Amino acid sequence: MSDDITKIKFVHLTSNNICFGLAPDDNTEVEQYLKIEASGEVSFSARNYKQYNEEKGYCREKHISIDKSKVEYLFQLIENIYETDPYATDVGSFNLVIFYDNGSTRKITGSLIGNVFSRINGEESDIDLNKVIRRSIPIRKMWVFNG
Repeated sequence: MSDDITKIKFVHLTSNNICFGLAPDDNTEVEQYLKIEASGEVSFSARNYKQYNEEKGYCREKHISIDKSKVEYLFQLIENIYETDPYATDVGSFNLVIFYDNGSTRKITGSLIGNVFSRINGEESDIDLNKVIRRSIPIRKMWVFNG
């Protein structure tokens, strides 16, 4: 019997809160990056508007470890994300890339308005991924899928 199950190696989420209209001031945080690895390592960083435009530097960075059981649960939920709501304009956007151990990737994009849900283990009710990620990863003011 072969073990051909493809597993998530890590996920990378970019949350961008830039909207139409007036540009934010240089010190306003506008983009966040979250990487969760199967090992439990979590990297978070954020750029303000000036850093975003210059494509260098971060206004916040944090590196932590979380329990592998939390990672396994998060990865199960992420693997089972179902269609998000239609794209809305002028609210920012997210880009989630799932990297698998076989080298393949899966991309999920949407508006930064939340409404990203999953189901696990035959459950009938929706699980709000925003809430679960925020409860699992203790980083303040993390947007995830809504700003």
